[in-house]
Amino acid sequence: MIAHQRWTQSHITELRSRLELGGLPEDIAEALERPLENVRMMMARLRLRARS
Repeated sequence: MIAHQRWTQSHITELRSRLELGGLPEDIAEALERPLENVRMMMARLRLRARS
């Protein structure tokens, strides 16, 4: 995984889409090839939550 990769609009769109489909942050991090903490930080920044 790349630790300091910039978030592009397409990555943010994919993050939103996967969350809307009920994806877990752990699975999304793997799919986007990003550390879980980076995905969680972006979710917090965008005020996104995983569906329960």
